[in-house]
Amino acid sequence: MLPPQLIYDITRIFIIILIIWRVGLMLSLPSYPSTPLRFTDTTAPRIITYNIQSLPHYSKDIARIYESLREYDIICLQECFQSMWFNSSRIQRQFGENFHIARATLTKSSMKIIDSGLIILSKFPIVTTEFHPFSWYRGVASDSLAEKGWLSAVLRLPAGKLNVICTHLQASYTAKMENMSASKKQLKEIFRSNLKPKYPTIIAGDFNMSPNESRDIIEHTGYNVFSGMRPTTYILYGDDGGELRCEAHQFHVRCRPYELDFFIASPGVMLEDIEVINYGISDHVSVSGKIGVSNSGL
Repeated sequence: MLPPQLIYDITRIFIIILIIWRVGLMLSLPSYPSTPLRFTDTTAPRIITYNIQSLPHYSKDIARIYESLREYDIICLQECFQSMWFNSSRIQRQFGENFHIARATLTKSSMKIIDSGLIILSKFPIVTTEFHPFSWYRGVASDSLAEKGWLSAVLRLPAGKLNVICTHLQASYTAKMENMSASKKQLKEIFRSNLKPKYPTIIAGDFNMSPNESRDIIEHTGYNVFSGMRPTTYILYGDDGGELRCEAHQFHVRCRPYELDFFIASPGVMLEDIEVINYGISDHVSVSGKIGVSNSGL
């Protein structure tokens, strides 16, 4: 057993390193472009959601991600964690010339090691952005290190303002039903804050539940689910209920298909031409669509 004084010294050094790292994160925050960016005028902007899986694969090829996604007008990314291995400022450098960028950083009161990993990239100007940490959260495995929540960004489109929410609900590595209970509570929290949105709203991300399960939660809210109706990841569950994720492009016979990535939109917002596209970057595949608006307009 280590002497008490040695334990104290190690703990003090760890806390000092953590404080320095957190201060470094705050000083490295990317800035928004000061002028509106040019974009191709269209009545149907294209939006995509993609969990790029930076954990445990820290050294993602950002240039490849950019080349795969740069044609989209609005990009919602999950698992873009700001860490000593994967610095989301690399996203800023690669996308910054053509996109406005909003990302969730650690809140000042957070005791987590890493942020939520959420980023919204937009060819349309970003009016406001805000991160909301979940009030109910039970961290499991690597999930316990991140500050889970949802990132909201109001965008100025030619037709009016649009609120885009990017989220990544709890991903458990224990029993499936434990994960489902946590995810449902977190999705309900998002809806409690957006039952009467000021602007038309699209919620995108990795929900860690199926579209049908989310419909049970949003029933009577007026919101609608838009999905590609195809699996977005494959998961192998062991005998103990633990998860062993299969790569999205490797459809192993023992892997169970799950549709976890999709869109939810407020009344008056439609998503058309939904596509499920595998860019081979992650254990998830991306989901995209064209944004349409009913007669109520934006």
